[in-house]
Parts: sequence; C-alpha cells; structure tokens
Amino acid sequence: MNKKKLLVLGNYNAGNIGDDLLMSSIKSNIRKYLPNYQVDFVSPGKPNDYFIFPTGIRSFLRMNWIRTIYAFYKSDVLVLGGGGLLNPEERKSLLVWGVQIIAAKFFNLQVICLANSFPFSNSKFYRYLLKKIDFFTVRDSYSYNFLNKLELKVPIKLTADLAFIADLTSYVDSQLEFDTDKFLVLNLRTYKHIDSRLQEEIYLELVEYITKNTNYSLYLLPFAKDDSLFLRHLNNLTKDNGRVFLLPFEKDVLFTALSRSVLTISQRLHPNIVSLCYGKPTIALSYSSKVVSLLNDFTDIRIFDLTSTIKVDDIISAIDFQLKTSASSYDSAQAIKDNKKRAEMNFSLLKSYLE
Repeated sequence: MNKKKLLVLGNYNAGNIGDDLLMSSIKSNIRKYLPNYQVDFVSPGKPNDYFIFPTGIRSFLRMNWIRTIYAFYKSDVLVLGGGGLLNPEERKSLLVWGVQIIAAKFFNLQVICLANSFPFSNSKFYRYLLKKIDFFTVRDSYSYNFLNKLELKVPIKLTADLAFIADLTSYVDSQLEFDTDKFLVLNLRTYKHIDSRLQEEIYLELVEYITKNTNYSLYLLPFAKDDSLFLRHLNNLTKDNGRVFLLPFEKDVLFTALSRSVLTISQRLHPNIVSLCYGKPTIALSYSSKVVSLLNDFTDIRIFDLTSTIKVDDIISAIDFQLKTSASSYDSAQAIKDNKKRAEMNFSLLKSYLE
C-alpha cells in the first residue's frame, strides 16, 4: 500500500535555534503517530528535503524550488510545524509563508497549523490566509481565543509548545568548561516595537548590579544568529568588565549554559522554556502577547512586558529576589508535566484529524 505524503513546513535551519528545536520535536514524534505517511520537510535552510517557494528575485533565480512543485503536487497534507510563522507584525512573514499556503491550496492539499501562535490583527491578507487553514492546534490561549472569535468553522484545539517534548538532554555537553560555575544567562533580541535604549538600560543596570552585589558572572546568550550582533554591541558597552562574556552561537554551548545557569533572563521564548525543562528559574522579558500567554501556567515566573511602561529597577529587583531565594522554593514540575502532556496532544490530535 502506498503511503500518503505529508509535508512539514517551517523556518528550520535558518539560524534560529528555537525553530530547530521545534523541528527536532516534530521529527521524533510525527512518524510515530503517522506511520502510514511519508513525511518530508520544507524549509528555507539546509538540511531539508525541499526548499520553500521563492518570494523574491534572488530566491527565484536559485531555482532550488523547482523540485518543490512536484512535492506539492504529489502530497496530501501541508503542516505548518510550530512557532509563530504567520506574524502580521512582520509583512515579510505573511508573504513568505502565505505563498506556501496559497500554493498548497492550489494543489488541493489539506493545510494544518500545528502548535502555532496567532497574534491579533485586522490585516485582510492575514485573515484571508487563516481562512485557508483546515485545522489548527495552537500553543497559547491568546491565539485560541483570537481564532475562535473569527468564527473560522474549522477545528481549533489548545495544546502547548512543541519544545516541551524535545529531547533537551541530547544538546548538553557534560565535558564543556566555562570560565566560572556561578553565572546567569541573558538573552536580548532586536524587535521593531522595542526601544533598543530600554534594552541597553536593562543590560547596563544588570551588569552594574552583578558587579557590585554578587559573585556571579553574566553570559550573553544568542538564540538566533541575529542576536549575536546585538549582543556583541551590548558587550562592547562593558568591554572592560571581566565578568561579562558573549557565548558563541553553538548549540551545545548554549544548551549547556542554560542547563547550568543559576537564572535565565530571556526575551526570546524558547530559552525560557528550555530553562524551565532543565529545572532552572527564569525571568521572561516579553515582546509580544504570546510570551505572556505561553508562560501563564508557571506561577513562579516573573514576566515583564517590554512593550509597556516598565521600571528597569523592578526587573533588577526580581533578579535580586530570585538569586536570594532558595532553589528548593522554585518548583514548576507540575506545570512542566502539564505542558508536556498538552504538547504531545498535538500529534494525537493530528492523527485523529487525518484519520
């Protein structure tokens, strides 16, 4: 019996470790739940099975997308695999992933969003694309409520982020040595709605606090290639401080640092999730509604919304409190267990829908 064909679409191998984490989670689960499907991956970066369809002249001229036409023609299902692919705050996002969705419908594929997030927007093109989706599982309650208000008349299920069921132990290198065993990690990223001066203020006050009040060091943690440039800029602001280090953009180094840090402070979502799964405390610096919504289950987490008026002193106070709090008082085990269970539901729901 010939297997049906399923394509998994995502921003994989394109310089964002969070997206790569989602891909590894899908790879280790989807074939287990869908043994009667041939599963291939479509992404902008290698290694992949097929490249995404182009949206610009340079990507068009590469011609590496020609094989993708045949793959779509021969396939039955397209799955948007995790994350926030359709982001109306980034027009390029809607164009890049919208083209893939429109192509899928042209070839009569079922289109499924698996553990995605969907911010609120009145964008007509965004809502047009959402109406092309046949089945949704969403990783946060904010997206769930937004989609239900649209009355799309398709199944919408609330689950959890796929990173909760990724094999995080495989990324940790027990042989790695750091300059110190006592350190915090900080992730900051550029985002168009966040004032970089606020980020600089957070960074400088954190460095001053650590230097004057603790024996800890600070590791700057890039979780996407784009982060490295911004974090290097921040590091240069305190280049004479011998207790601040910029980590290289290498998965084993970054995951090992998260597994050993006494505290993670992160603007990106997935370093927060990874730290939680390692049993480490974390403070989230939210740049969008999805971060708040995704981390609501974790009552021990302090979340600061960088899009609103905040006091940097409050962030420093939260860090100070966390460092002085006994590690035994920090327990998110039940919330992690619940999120793992809901993350696994993505695949059982996908299986039920396709059957």
